[in-house]
Amino acid sequence: MANNNENLSFDEGKARELVYFLLESDTNIFKKLIPDVKSLNSEAFEKLFQGIPYKKNNDEKDGYDYNVRNKKMFERLLDKFDNFYVILDSWYKDEKYHQYLKEIWKKYISIENLRGKDDRELEKIFKLNHIDDSNWPEDIKEEFKILIRSTKDTRVIKLKIS
Repeated sequence: MANNNENLSFDEGKARELVYFLLESDTNIFKKLIPDVKSLNSEAFEKLFQGIPYKKNNDEKDGYDYNVRNKKMFERLLDKFDNFYVILDSWYKDEKYHQYLKEIWKKYISIENLRGKDDRELEKIFKLNHIDDSNWPEDIKEEFKILIRSTKDTRVIKLKIS
């Protein structure tokens, strides 16, 4: 029974390893935020990992008040985490996924935008974004498709629509 709880609980150490791994190869804009990310306490880091946005005002229950220098850029990073959260949450504990996650993270494609796409359409989108999924194991491709279907209500898709 303890094993199930371990699988469900947030492993901050593994999450931080993955986040630093992803940010090290990210655009310069997001790389510059690594010191801010490293300085986050446990609660703030978990909120970042989940893509929880800034608290808009004091009485609002959703959102978090991050203590960072560049709020505007950090807000964009929060949107990126929101976009990838379902995949991050499923894959962060096992390093076998990290190289594949890094490929899609760097290209910052809208995960929700991939919903409903068939294999050919996904291949085309990956090719256009220079993501080489030909070396991905079949089980990882299948898991990725399941995670795509579970991704909804992201801020990135809302920005695309508006």
